[in-house]
Amino acid sequence: QPDRVDELAAALEAFGCPVFLGGMARGLLGAHSKAHVRQNRGAALKQADVVLLMGLVCDFRMDYGRALSRRSKVVAANRSRDSLALNTDAFWSPTIAAVAAPCAFAL
Repeated sequence: QPDRVDELAAALEAFGCPVFLGGMARGLLGAHSKAHVRQNRGAALKQADVVLLMGLVCDFRMDYGRALSRRSKVVAANRSRDSLALNTDAFWSPTIAAVAAPCAFAL
């Protein structure tokens, strides 16, 4: 939803929590964002109480879900039901799983 990029960026800044961006979303928050965290994703994910996976697939980049703490509440949104369920129950399980556009779900 390219027409909602500015709205999404403002919402992510307002959440007040660390934001890791990957792939085509990397430039979303700009170079000077206080919310955008560029390093130590693994350590942060292991300590997080809640993790939002917006359009992210738990594949090799997320160590097939092992990057997430089993104690974390995981909220996942993806347009693809298959991608949303990838590697679930092996190493991770979403607390909430929504087949939805990640931008619309986050807003």
